Amino acid sequence: MLGAAATSGVIVAVLGFSLRGVMTDVFAGIAFGLERTYRIGDWIELESGLAGRVVEINWRATRIETRDKVQVVTPNGRIAQQRVTNYSAPRPQYRQQLRITLDHALPAEEAKRLLAEAAATAPGILAEPPPDARLVAYEPDGLVYVVRYWVPSFVQEIECRDAVLATVDGVLRRRAVPAPHRRHRLRLEQPDGRAAAEAVTMLRRPGPEAS
Repeated sequence: MLGAAATSGVIVAVLGFSLRGVMTDVFAGIAFGLERTYRIGDWIELESGLAGRVVEINWRATRIETRDKVQVVTPNGRIAQQRVTNYSAPRPQYRQQLRITLDHALPAEEAKRLLAEAAATAPGILAEPPPDARLVAYEPDGLVYVVRYWVPSFVQEIECRDAVLATVDGVLRRRAVPAPHRRHRLRLEQPDGRAAAEAVTMLRRPGPEAS
């Protein structure tokens, strides 16, 4: 009797351990349904980097179709352990932003105006709220700005990003805005004027790749 009871206990423990993942997935699926974390048709992104449209939700797993039309089945328990970003709730439109570095020679106010006006002409983005630009960092290579604009939905996010970058590039090229670059100051301290002149000549001499 004791042997049978011990064997039964082992079997129950093994079954419990085997079903632990299944029960986790089931309870997570129930929680998603009650909390309405996402619905079929929503565009979501997981903390792991997986992003796409929800095409199926069942007790154990969620099926996500990426923008490349690849379907990925992810257990609900694994999703519950991650941060989920829902780009379709509470509304499909949301704000996106791009970081752009411009040369120090371009005044910040003029740069923000150029970037905002360029983004406003990009096809596909929402006209309201209008795009804007903000200065976020002052670095050795240049001034760093973020261009903020609104996209209609997650589906058009890549196309809107491409359109904004293309229009900004076109405006900067037409205005001949110099490319950002790091500046270096070289100071020669030589007691002998002839030695200093020789050093400058050596610096100006083309390298081996120029020959």
